Amino acid sequence: MLRKAAFFGLITAALGGCLTFGDSSGTGEEEPTYDEPTFAVDAELTQQSCGTGQIAFESTRTFDVGLTIDAESASLEWHTHEGIANGDVDLEDGSFFITYSLTFDMRGPDDGWLPPCSIRRTDEIDGAVDDAEDPLGFEASISHRYEPIEGSDCSDLLVGEARLMERLPCAVAYDLVGELLEPPAEEGGGGAPE
Repeated sequence: MLRKAAFFGLITAALGGCLTFGDSSGTGEEEPTYDEPTFAVDAELTQQSCGTGQIAFESTRTFDVGLTIDAESASLEWHTHEGIANGDVDLEDGSFFITYSLTFDMRGPDDGWLPPCSIRRTDEIDGAVDDAEDPLGFEASISHRYEPIEGSDCSDLLVGEARLMERLPCAVAYDLVGELLEPPAEEGGGGAPE
């Protein structure tokens, strides 16, 4: 079970995608909901150097993300089921950058005879909102880099039919387009009639 949990951690980034892609845990659960402004995101694969295996990087993905901007600190928060990732935002042109990393122990209690194997996933998001004060959409690129941490030997996970992927380190990247799910009503007639 530990390896399965780590496996789903490796593929939800978001990236979640996270930066998360797909459902919240790989168990078929629905996407989480957020109190923050929520954006529907379309993702298109642009790079994949990990090869084939149990981790299948789909060519297109869709997911939701919560997004908030604090003008006072010129900071941005990216909300996923994994938590909140913080980044900097340029209030003039709306550009933002986020980076963070997570490390997953790929060994379970029955793997004591195997050498240690922990894989670090580093995510970077580079993009821009259309309006830093009141964003209705954004475009960005997200990259996930996978690499064993120092002292790890994960070679057994890269061979055979049950392999996770073909090579480490490796990287995956997607282009993202996000659109606010419920734009605010415009003044003077955008709302519901009284």
